[in-house]
Amino acid sequence: MVNIKYFLTKYCLGCSQYKRTLGELTMNEERRDSVAMGISMMGMYMMQVIEDQGLEKALEYYNKVGYAFGSGTIASLKEKYGENTPTPEGLKEAISANLNSFGQDFEIKTRDDGIDITIKHCPFYQGLQMVGMDNETITKFCHSGGRGEYKAMKDGYPQLEPFSTPRSHADGVCIEGYKIK
Repeated sequence: MVNIKYFLTKYCLGCSQYKRTLGELTMNEERRDSVAMGISMMGMYMMQVIEDQGLEKALEYYNKVGYAFGSGTIASLKEKYGENTPTPEGLKEAISANLNSFGQDFEIKTRDDGIDITIKHCPFYQGLQMVGMDNETITKFCHSGGRGEYKAMKDGYPQLEPFSTPRSHADGVCIEGYKIK
């Protein structure tokens, strides 16, 4: 089982403690490729779980990983906003820190009632492709991890309404975002 408390206290991606540890990250193509190579190791593990326990069990496990990741985002937002609903700018800041840490090539636009995220280059997608995972399976993992992440976000701030459309092919983009109700 994922030790969420350990993750939150040690690696909360948007939290000030983690930022002090990592410093400012700058992404370039070489670093993105390195992140993708690391993700490919996770992809090999995913493929082995699929072989041993089936796709549904692998997706169930990855949903828990998504929840842990979303819990880290919530921790960074709670650090700044407490129980108050974060602003669109606050959401943008916390989610930018997370996406930057994984080498995502993205754009976030704020609206009065939330944010829209376009992810152009994704080391997760690239890393899973490296181990031979097909687009359909990658999309299922994206949906599963995203559902876990969004559940954590809604658990932390019920006013947040997430949405997501994973890329439909390797050269596509992912569209994600949050509406603040």
